[in-house]
Amino acid sequence: MFSTKKTCIKCTTNADLVICDGCQKNFCQQHLSEHRNEIMRRVDQIDNECERFRQNIPEDNDPAPILSAIEAWEEESIEKIHLIAATAKADVQKYTKQTLDDLNEGLDTITLSMKSNREKRDAVEVNLKNWNHQLQTLQDLLKLPFPIGLVSDPSPSSSIKSIKVTYEPPVNSSVHSKMNARTNSTVQLESRSFLVVEPKSVAEERFHRFAGHVRLSENNSVAACVGYSSVCGTKVYLSGTHRIRFQIAAKKNEGIFFGILASTQEITARATELPSAYGWRDFNRAIMNGTALPKTYKEKTMQPADRITLTINCENAELVLTHHRLKNKLALSVNLAHCPLPWKLLVSSYGEDKISIIN
Repeated sequence: MFSTKKTCIKCTTNADLVICDGCQKNFCQQHLSEHRNEIMRRVDQIDNECERFRQNIPEDNDPAPILSAIEAWEEESIEKIHLIAATAKADVQKYTKQTLDDLNEGLDTITLSMKSNREKRDAVEVNLKNWNHQLQTLQDLLKLPFPIGLVSDPSPSSSIKSIKVTYEPPVNSSVHSKMNARTNSTVQLESRSFLVVEPKSVAEERFHRFAGHVRLSENNSVAACVGYSSVCGTKVYLSGTHRIRFQIAAKKNEGIFFGILASTQEITARATELPSAYGWRDFNRAIMNGTALPKTYKEKTMQPADRITLTINCENAELVLTHHRLKNKLALSVNLAHCPLPWKLLVSSYGEDKISIIN
């Protein structure tokens, strides 16, 4: 504040006037004191309102209802998990017994047939060949991974309902900066999701045996192929529907194949020519019984970063290949006489390609 010679805003005095820095009005000494006292009263009033607001904050922002809802969701989800797990464990026991019973039944068939021929003493070379073939089939099945796996049930009744906590701040990160900004500015709302529990919709597959020039990496989820080469998955598909998702990490030439082989079929570098090979090469040529059909697309259909999903439907003996960038699907029926169950995943290449399994 500084002295000047003008009229007081409250009276006609023009001696020893002072300009208030806040309101830029002239006051004499008497009215300046009253003006200051009024400002202090308003300061005290705002201070009291701030204190009352501070005391009401816990009452107006009680998180108890939200926390109770989260706890209720947690208990309900745990109960569902326990029920699903108990059912799955019982199924594992049932299918384990069924698998062992099937193997023993096959073995009993051989031994009973041999016993009958031994008693009659009429066994011939054809019988020996059949028994050896049947025994070899059982031995090959025993070497395969156990035909029990985990797949997600897509039905809503078996899933765990997810929850999401959203946050909409009254102002952005800095209260003071927003208070000093223009009052009609738009505030960007924020949200953060967590505690999301959803069933997986893809098979937990990995690359396993291969032939040709193949290098596996990243816990066998990535296969880098050079020249004629083929790689199979670890799982055996006997029943149900299974989805396997891929991404093309690198690609130089045409010729990436996604499909299946009979699990008893030995893999070769040019496995797409094997009689039990079913699938597609580059999404533009189906392969059945190791024979390539005419192309369905003339343009190149596979590019780096493309995502592909192979659906293996054992119940309907059908394969479906989904190309997500092209937003198109192809379906192929499998002849069980040429490609009997169980099946195994087959990815093949005759270029310089790198394919990733996305689990």
